[in-house]
Amino acid sequence: MSRNALVGRRAVVTTGTARTASPARSKVYDHFGQAHYVMMEPHDQSVEVVEGEQVLLVRRKGDIFFGKKLEERRLSPN
Repeated sequence: MSRNALVGRRAVVTTGTARTASPARSKVYDHFGQAHYVMMEPHDQSVEVVEGEQVLLVRRKGDIFFGKKLEERRLSPN
């Protein structure tokens, strides 16, 4: 499976706070239900995403994914 297939999926920050140039570890499930851990930065440079917050992965550059914060969701980091 290509890691590009994770773009367009929801992820939750599991460790750290994601900021521009300071990614946080995030958990995302592929279409098979397999969990993947990726490094994610916010798509919007003025936003921080803290542990437990959910994002929509909107693009990837190398090993870093970029996510748009989903305000209506806050999940447990586990």
